[in-house]
Amino acid sequence: MFEITRPTTPPNTTSAVTGFSVLTGVDADRLRAALLDALWLHDLNIGDESTLRELGSPPSPPSDTMDRWRSEWLGFDRAHVPMMVQPDGTVSYGLDTLQQLADLGIGHRAIA
Repeated sequence: MFEITRPTTPPNTTSAVTGFSVLTGVDADRLRAALLDALWLHDLNIGDESTLRELGSPPSPPSDTMDRWRSEWLGFDRAHVPMMVQPDGTVSYGLDTLQQLADLGIGHRAIA
């Protein structure tokens, strides 16, 4: 289990999401884990361009994928960050989501 901390500075995640949205496969998995680890375990500002470069996030303009994700997110009864949709359709929110990710080793395992 990992200790999750609330970021001291809530980041503007637009650049992180745009970078992630253009990746696929292992590259997307690795960046997703790196972003979660950086924000929730190490309190790094994932809205900072230099931090994103260090994490391997490619600079990218907003994509159609990002727009689709945002529309889907806004369609939930509770559009909340963080939230996670499970494979069975169950939605978890807030600290429950973070704890589930930490229990799975998301972030730490991929960065180590």
